[in-house]
Amino acid sequence: MESREAPPEKPAGQPPGMEVLSFTPDINLIVIRGGRNRGLVLGCPVSVVRKGETIATGRVVDLREQVAGAMLDLEASSGMAPQAGDSVRSP
Repeated sequence: MESREAPPEKPAGQPPGMEVLSFTPDINLIVIRGGRNRGLVLGCPVSVVRKGETIATGRVVDLREQVAGAMLDLEASSGMAPQAGDSVRSP
């Protein structure tokens, strides 16, 4: 019988392929393509990146296997609204 290692407590590096699926501006929430399968954990920080520039930051507040939700801190953002297709990174 094989032993299973516990999942990492926080993401390692920048999982490839995470992106914004949708943005709800009235509650500052993005839906991310990528969840536990990309190493995200509840509360971990995320950055929304467009053309190499970070446009918003936030934290994961809802987590599923293949999708996640993150609340953004738009006061600390560039003033640009996230759009579907923007990259999402987690340190």
